[in-house]
Parts: sequence; structure tokens; C-alpha cells
Amino acid sequence: MGKENSYDGWNTSEHLNAFDKWHSYSNFYFNFLFGSYYEIKQLLKIIKNNRNSSVLEIGCASGYLLRFLINKITRFESKNYLGLDISKNTIEMAKKKYGHEFFQVIDNKNLKLKDNLLYDIVFSRDTVMHQIDPYKFLDKLISLS
Repeated sequence: MGKENSYDGWNTSEHLNAFDKWHSYSNFYFNFLFGSYYEIKQLLKIIKNNRNSSVLEIGCASGYLLRFLINKITRFESKNYLGLDISKNTIEMAKKKYGHEFFQVIDNKNLKLKDNLLYDIVFSRDTVMHQIDPYKFLDKLISLS
């Protein structure tokens, strides 16, 4: 498989089903499980201390971080969130669950945003290890922050 096809698996039904499990959990169980990750605890702490923070999530899958933030932060403004992913399937699922304005498909080759907005927090979880060139991907993430 060439580099140009390396990410084709992200647009399969198998990939979609793997991320759909988060949406099957009750809010209580989801908040407990998802909120137990260290990086999620830190993100929650930062946003609670800066309630107007805007969040750009790279690799948002089907939008479960947005679900968590809405569940855990009183008066969290979902308008301050944008989720991006290379998987058209998971983005379509996220749009159906939370709204079209919060999610976009992104091209993994350049990670260019469609708008010129600046975000206070650029968050990307479990994405670097899936990259062909992880250092180049990290450079792109840093340039977005």
C-alpha cells in the first residue's frame, strides 16, 4: 500500500463502528470512563479555569470530546469548539449527533483550516501514532496553535 492510500481505512464502516461505542454509553458511564484519561482531566481543568477558551480538536472522530465538554462544563459554549478529522464517516456521524457547524473533514496532507480563526487550545489525542511521518504531523499541529 502506498502512502497515498495509507489512510483509506479511516473511511470504512469498521472504523466508524469502533468509534460509535462511545455513543452507546450512558452519560454517567461515559463521563466516568472518558474523564478518567489524564489528558482529558487536564483539558477539563484548563477549560474550567478559562471558560471562554476555544478548542480545536484534530482527530475528533465522532465528536465524543464535545459530548464530554457539554456534559461536564456548565454553560460550555459549543460554538467555541471545532472538531476536524480525516474520516468522512465519523464526521458525518458527529454532524448528525451534534450539528454541522462543529465538525469538518480535513485533508491529512496539509492540515490547513478552512477559516483563519485562532484557537486557544489545539487538542489532539491518539493521532500521532497513526501518522506516516509523525514529526511532520507534530510540526503541523504546532503551527495550528
